[in-house]
Amino acid sequence: MGELERRLGGAVPAPARPAAEEASEDSPPSLPTEAEEAAFLAEGRRDDGPPLAPPPVETAAPAGLPPLDDLVRRIPGEVRAALDELFRARFTTVKRATEGELRPQTS
Repeated sequence: MGELERRLGGAVPAPARPAAEEASEDSPPSLPTEAEEAAFLAEGRRDDGPPLAPPPVETAAPAGLPPLDDLVRRIPGEVRAALDELFRARFTTVKRATEGELRPQTS
């Protein structure tokens, strides 16, 4: 730290909280100080303008939407093949399960 102090001219910023108050992995986090809480609450009181209005709720689909099949045809074939490969389940074998395999094993 001597080198740092020398470069900064002896002005080393103090930590926000003393080391004794820092939370360890085993202890719960400490509560904010009154000054920190007041600063947080004051920041929340800033008036940045009127509150935003919620988006309008659409109850029915607008008329004139194209059929789903037309939209699917617009997707390039390579993209559809990649999506099928990534997100579709493929059945490779059929196997009869015994009754013991279907019931959970309890020890």
